[in-house]
Amino acid sequence: MACLVLVFGLATGYGMPAAARPGQELMPDQSATKAKAVVRQVIATLGGSAYLNVHDSDCEGRVAQFGSSGDLMGFTSYRDLWLLPSKDRVEYISKGQHTVLAFLLGLTI
Repeated sequence: MACLVLVFGLATGYGMPAAARPGQELMPDQSATKAKAVVRQVIATLGGSAYLNVHDSDCEGRVAQFGSSGDLMGFTSYRDLWLLPSKDRVEYISKGQHTVLAFLLGLTI
């Protein structure tokens, strides 16, 4: 019953256009000024000039692996590559004993 009420509420609210509340209408120049202020505030919150001057990054490091009992199992190297604005690639590099062939054949080394 609750699902039906939810679906009915979403269906009736879907067709309603969004509108400003009375007294919130702005002239175009006031709207542009307010939008610029909001953008400046967002940039300041994200870090200001450090956010605006960010470049692609390439980081390398090690990740610790822990077993189910909490014992340290070892470390795995990784590489994290960020190509801005929206590309992120993380590569985990394991050398030696854990190979794809050994996994496929069921070998434990």
